[in-house]
Amino acid sequence: MKRIYFIFIVFSLFACRQEEEVIPQSGPEQGGVVTETPALKGHVRVKLKAGVPQKLNVVKTRSGISSGITALDLANVDLSVYRMERVFPPAGKFEERHKEAGLDLWYDVYFDEKISTRSAVQTFGAVPEVEYVEEIREARLCDYQVVPEPLEPLRSMVQRKATRAGETEEMPFNDPRLPEMWHYHNAGESVNGLSGALEGADIGVFEAWKTPIDMIATSEVAVSLTIDCTDHLENILHDLEKYGTIEVDRNMAIVCIVGDFAAGKTGLGAQVLNALADVPLRMISYGGSEHNISVLVQEEDKKKAMTDLSHKLLDAQE
Repeated sequence: MKRIYFIFIVFSLFACRQEEEVIPQSGPEQGGVVTETPALKGHVRVKLKAGVPQKLNVVKTRSGISSGITALDLANVDLSVYRMERVFPPAGKFEERHKEAGLDLWYDVYFDEKISTRSAVQTFGAVPEVEYVEEIREARLCDYQVVPEPLEPLRSMVQRKATRAGETEEMPFNDPRLPEMWHYHNAGESVNGLSGALEGADIGVFEAWKTPIDMIATSEVAVSLTIDCTDHLENILHDLEKYGTIEVDRNMAIVCIVGDFAAGKTGLGAQVLNALADVPLRMISYGGSEHNISVLVQEEDKKKAMTDLSHKLLDAQE
């Protein structure tokens, strides 16, 4: 049984963009010497000892921050602490996991910027309930330069692939710029020094865009078919509208009756249809296999169809 939709062909439109490449410049960091950035003023991070958060009750008062822990409150007063909050906020139903990992022990503490960070580290380090104190270093970008030229091999590869694909390679959709989308379908390129892309080891998503068909029935004037993946339904309908009127039935289900339905045997198909006499059938498929008859019904009729088949068909044969 499957939830089914009527469907046919696939179209997709894509856009790509290019960005300038940023390359770090060589500097002292590459020579093994790391220049330490200055500590942020008025901000340190503390780790409380296990069990302390259960006693902690951070409240902002007129005189500053009160925690309910005497030694910590004295340190807060000495440093004019005006804000104290968890580094990892409470996680709701996952809070127990945070506690198991010790994430509830870490707090960011903000104090008067006129007081040196080193003094704050020493003051909080002397609090018995504090296990660890660290400065917060200023985050800085390394020295860099914008180098637009390295993207030129990519542009050349796109142009070459577009020209070649437009002449010899069949595209799955009629998007005129699809051949340029090398990042969706790249069979291996080496252009203007850009190498390392191996055929079969890069990206090729064209096959993923194809939509499989579950059932199909035809007549002189119509074709009906079912799919269970609607990712590209809108594109499919847009492309098929130029051939005729399109109708889509949603929330459908396929019921398969498996047995020996060889063409030489008579009466079995009639028994199946008689068992489903009270169920509206949208589509019937037989002939692809001698061991299967498939019918398409509304999702809401699926249970009744299975029940009627069981009672009227299978039970009658016992």
